[in-house]
Amino acid sequence: MIRKFGRLDAPPELVRSIFIDAEAWPAWQAGVARSTVLNRAETALEVEVDGRFMGQRMHGVFDCRIEADGFVQHQRTGWLKRWDTHWRFMTPPDGRGTTLVCELEIDAGLVGSFVPKGFLRRFVDRAFSETLDNLNARAVEITAPAIPAPAPAGDAVTLLEVFETPIGYELLAGGRRISLESKD
Repeated sequence: MIRKFGRLDAPPELVRSIFIDAEAWPAWQAGVARSTVLNRAETALEVEVDGRFMGQRMHGVFDCRIEADGFVQHQRTGWLKRWDTHWRFMTPPDGRGTTLVCELEIDAGLVGSFVPKGFLRRFVDRAFSETLDNLNARAVEITAPAIPAPAPAGDAVTLLEVFETPIGYELLAGGRRISLESKD
């Protein structure tokens, strides 16, 4: 088993909603180029995925279970013998953001005999790091307030606007958006 831990700026509820939105996986999940929900229930998803894994094209179907504090992905079909991922979303002791825990069980089967020792671990480390960065960016994208339309000619012009977001503040000045992380 490979276990990874990471810190996200977004609250656990938002992170959970990003995972449940399987159609948007290509926007943030490392290696996923296309995802299609084949079946959706209150606590389960069946998702068909195309992408790249270890430099190779991948196609598979994942059975996913939605939990109160996590998300489980089980590869039903694909070219690896086994791929199970349990993601958990925990509130850290300081109460800000999310501690993301990823527990991964991979059995590459015959494919594994063709990869150098340690390659799979390095691949998972890189993919997890990329996924964390992409999740943070996705959370900001989802929660960012819409930029207001320009004022009509002759009306008063707003020079500076401040918006509160889940991770801090955003300033809008002269058409430029500047994000500021709050350090309470």
